[in-house]
Amino acid sequence: MKNFIWLLTIAFVFTNCANENSETAENSQEPENTDTSSEPKHYKASPDAPLVGLWVIEFALGSANVDKEELSKQYEGRWLNLGPDNTFESGIWQEKNNAGTWSYDAEQRIILLNYKQAESIGFEWKIQGQGDRMVWLGNTPQNTKGTQLSLSRITELPQKESVGH
Repeated sequence: MKNFIWLLTIAFVFTNCANENSETAENSQEPENTDTSSEPKHYKASPDAPLVGLWVIEFALGSANVDKEELSKQYEGRWLNLGPDNTFESGIWQEKNNAGTWSYDAEQRIILLNYKQAESIGFEWKIQGQGDRMVWLGNTPQNTKGTQLSLSRITELPQKESVGH
């Protein structure tokens, strides 16, 4: 019986020591670094992200039966500021005269402008180009005029140049 008690005591001591060692090992491990504030954050851009920004219409081209000078005057000084929240403002030279929301179909490459007030320049365009220049083509189901607009990204509203420099 003494041997049995002796073995039981030894087993208890070894079991208790083993548990203490595993708890000590668990507690001694350094906690994982959960602070990621110093790491750069990456966000997946939406397909319409390259369109965001301030754009000026440089010039317009139309079909052969459209007066080129009249068409150019219609778009002269016009700008659009497409926001990342899919809202936009538009205007002529330094004046804002309209606003609304916009959406982009990346598969068909079509931008849709939902103006608050009626607008003469069209609300649906097929887009070509990338970077700081793009061309809007008026050959979509809702815009069949065939007008083409050349747009450039700008950093401030366009200035109307005085005549007679």
